[in-house]
Amino acid sequence: MFTYNNTSQLYEEILSTNQLSNVIENNTPYAIFIRGDRSIDLTSNSSTPTATTLSTTGNNTTFLTGGPISTTLSQTNDAFSLVANPYQATVNFDLATTTNLRADIIVYNPSVGTNGQFVTLTSNRFVEPGQSFWVQNDGDVTNPAGGASIAFEETHKATSGSSGVGVFSEYSSISLNLELYKDENHLMDVMQFRFQSGGNNGYDDNDTGKILGSSESLCSVNSNTLLSVERRDLPQESESIPLNVFSYQGTDYKFKVNLENWDPSVDILIVDHYLNTLSEINPDEGYPYTVDNNILASKAIDRFSLVFKTQSLSSDEFSTAQDIVIYPNPLSGKDYISLKIPYDMLGQHATLTVYDVNGKFLNQTEYQSLNYTERFDASSLLPGIYILKVQVNDSIQSFKLSKF
Repeated sequence: MFTYNNTSQLYEEILSTNQLSNVIENNTPYAIFIRGDRSIDLTSNSSTPTATTLSTTGNNTTFLTGGPISTTLSQTNDAFSLVANPYQATVNFDLATTTNLRADIIVYNPSVGTNGQFVTLTSNRFVEPGQSFWVQNDGDVTNPAGGASIAFEETHKATSGSSGVGVFSEYSSISLNLELYKDENHLMDVMQFRFQSGGNNGYDDNDTGKILGSSESLCSVNSNTLLSVERRDLPQESESIPLNVFSYQGTDYKFKVNLENWDPSVDILIVDHYLNTLSEINPDEGYPYTVDNNILASKAIDRFSLVFKTQSLSSDEFSTAQDIVIYPNPLSGKDYISLKIPYDMLGQHATLTVYDVNGKFLNQTEYQSLNYTERFDASSLLPGIYILKVQVNDSIQSFKLSKF
């Protein structure tokens, strides 16, 4: 059990909680990691955890009321500070009075990672009673004057709203969540990108830094700074975003993505610098990989990057609707084309009908429940020009496909 000195940026150990002099104080943030009851050997990492109940004694006369109630923060540019909810009620961080602080907060989520993980909340920033959270200073705490500060008042208590302990509980604008899993289904960490026209691709106060956890941690890198949330301009063709993964403790991993308001004509590609491969990743198809801890390049923290690629529908913009994207087009040396499906069509029934350039029917394929990416087998088509019509409910979209 520790407190955190925001000024010195050091953890300070609580040596005992049995002494009257060691009173757990309101408005003091504590970092507690529970491995079991007092019988656990803390010098061993293999000790078996035991079911444990924590309790405190006191009375409600020590509860804080009124306000403003402030916390002393670090006054160093870009530094993190640990803050406690001062009330015995949920508070809304977005209502707090702050200066020179970034908009996001970071909380510890015990359900992510091996022993929990630091996750960033970009919305629904509700803080529960007894919960502490991290804030990050702006890049210049002297502008505006007065330094970094935070204060809560009674009116900042939340009469409704859910706990903020979660990973990116809501989306806004164009969002990409890159998730790191171990052994297929154990979520280790999440990195979020937000894209908006005219956004800054450099590191600024709109981005949020990364606090590394004790197990695998995923982040992006911008201007030699580790980020948990990176806000950028709209994805550009072939731009590359470096990624870092720290503290591998296993061998089998997988990247997955969750997207919101994503342009289906923009492909997301994972660059594996160890294997020298470029692989598409989408909500239906992740990127699995293995780590060999005996090979430095295999476990290198900078093994991966993200790259974006824009697919062209056709050379002459023949498509009468841009909702569904087909690629590659022209088709050369491959037997399949892919169809990118917009979110409002997911799960719906569709038919894809192929005609020659004279309008003669050739074949038809049905899709019972559309996924984000579908495939069409074009191996039976001879080299030439074809018309593809995709019908979803009452909507029909036409494409011209060239095969060489």
